[in-house]
Amino acid sequence: MDYIKAFLIGGLICAAVQILLDRTKLMPGRVMVLLVCTGAVLGFIGAYEPFVKFAGAGASVPLLGFGNVLWKGVKEAVDKNGFLGIFLGGFKQVPPESAQH
Repeated sequence: MDYIKAFLIGGLICAAVQILLDRTKLMPGRVMVLLVCTGAVLGFIGAYEPFVKFAGAGASVPLLGFGNVLWKGVKEAVDKNGFLGIFLGGFKQVPPESAQH
């Protein structure tokens, strides 16, 4: 069931992006940036973790998941290094949630 849920959620994300590409004049690079930023914002407000717990790899593998991982790295670095962590946090690898428990 986990595979089916991941496939369906990941497919819905991809379908939404494809519709966005087809219906707007946005270039693919801008859509990718939009996805990464959306994942970071969803991580910031705390909405992405419940989504990942529900959808599994269907939510963590697309570019939305990359934005969330960047946010986690920056948050952790800011907690450790203060203001300088804003610039260093994106370069740090954060282990997945399953490895932290």
